[in-house]
Amino acid sequence: MAPPPPCAMEPCSTGTPRFPNVPGDPDAGPYDSGVRGADASTDSAPSASIAVRGTVGEVRALPRIRAENTVAVAGWSVRSLTDNAMMPVLTDPRGGFTLTAPVDDERIAPLRAVPPTPGQCAIGHYRSDGEDVSILSVTPARLAEAMAPTGITVDPSLAHVVIEVENALRARVRGVRVVFAGGPAPLVAYETDGALFGILDSSGPQGTAIVPNLVAPAMPVKTQVVLSFEGRMRSIPIYVARGCVTFITALAP
Repeated sequence: MAPPPPCAMEPCSTGTPRFPNVPGDPDAGPYDSGVRGADASTDSAPSASIAVRGTVGEVRALPRIRAENTVAVAGWSVRSLTDNAMMPVLTDPRGGFTLTAPVDDERIAPLRAVPPTPGQCAIGHYRSDGEDVSILSVTPARLAEAMAPTGITVDPSLAHVVIEVENALRARVRGVRVVFAGGPAPLVAYETDGALFGILDSSGPQGTAIVPNLVAPAMPVKTQVVLSFEGRMRSIPIYVARGCVTFITALAP
């Protein structure tokens, strides 16, 4: 999983494709939905399924500071999150895969990746034509280690979300708040100094947040993560599922 070219400031991205993959419109109003993948032409109806290419990696440190904090994994099973009838595929020695998966009404194809030995589940998203999917897995032990300074116990049977926020130069963004659209506000932990996580008001220098212990229904469900930064907001549709970690890298509003 090669890192992108060096950014203009530190800390930089460690290489995960982010969503949306274009800078936001500076002339947009105070609320920008951020749903760039749904802007496809309406001349023809979207297909029921689509060919998806991507990679699966395992996160070895939270927050991710260096490219080596993420390693590609071989032999993992990747399949559609929402249609178990679709045949799974295995990642190659470089963590790569290609499969066919159904898309929803926003042309998002949620994917699930699991290792040969049970105990991990990672969720990734196909979002726009021509964009490779990057599915990042975080073990329950890694989440528990990151959350230890907060005093929060991570329940592996629940759903969890990890969010990295970057700007258009692929530098991490400090001062971003994370909420969910609708329902009670979940507990969010932000990294404080690039190494530790705490219950704070917004993200630290690594632009990383963890939303632990979401009570998801038995079936995977799509929800909206809302990023707030300097008076602007962006809503990002994501899928969550019991026992899985959803890892996204997003563009700041």
